[in-house]
Amino acid sequence: MSAYEIIQTIIGINLLIVTIVGVCISALKKDNKK
Repeated sequence: MSAYEIIQTIIGINLLIVTIVGVCISALKKDNKK
């Protein structure tokens, strides 16, 4: 793998983590409103 491919992979993983965390936070906020 080239450095460019490694950087792209790291960015992709970070975006995935941010998306999962965002979904979890929004789900927790919805539960708190009940």
